[in-house]
This record gives sequence, C-alpha cells and structure tokens, in this order.
Amino acid sequence: EERKGIEIFQKKNIELISDEITFDCRRIQGKVSFGSKVNHPKIKTDIDGRIKQAQCDCSHFRYHKLVQGPCRHIVALSLIGGR
Repeated sequence: EERKGIEIFQKKNIELISDEITFDCRRIQGKVSFGSKVNHPKIKTDIDGRIKQAQCDCSHFRYHKLVQGPCRHIVALSLIGGR
C-alpha cells in the first residue's frame, strides 16, 4: 500500500479538496484517481504533523481500518499534505 501511495503521489493522481488548519489540528481531504476508481481519503493531524485520525472509502480501509497500516489513498494524501 505504501509503494502504491507513493506512486499515486508521484503521478499527481491526487487532488486536494480542502486543507483546514485550526489551533490544535489540520484536516485534509482529497480525491484520488487510481486506475478507473476514485476514492476520497481524509486525515487529521496534530500540530506536529502526526496523523491522529484517517478515513477512506476504499475496500482496504473498510476491511482493515488502520490495523494493517494506511491504505494507498491515505498515504498519497499524507504526502501531498506534507508539502
């Protein structure tokens, strides 16, 4: 998933939908196109940039949540959010 997320980021197949910064967190939402599918990941980070919450509408996230690590869409969004 991590390699695919990096590939998505490098191919610029991600669109930043919103990026909101408050006094204690940052919320980022995106739209990821990979093949014929489009997914919508969301992440919330603390003020130090650590991911505190993440969500995606893909099957990997539905089945595993974050137990087996983030899905490729969350990885790609976290990379775009780090720029």
